[in-house]
Amino acid sequence: MNGVLAIDKPENYTSFDVVARLRGILKMRKIGHGGTL
Repeated sequence: MNGVLAIDKPENYTSFDVVARLRGILKMRKIGHGGTL
């Protein structure tokens, strides 16, 4: 699976929190972010 997902995250979430949650939801290990979220 390839793609880009735009996320408007709450201020109290870190970029790592968002990536970790997506890894759990999508059951994928290779997920990351490209800069500050």
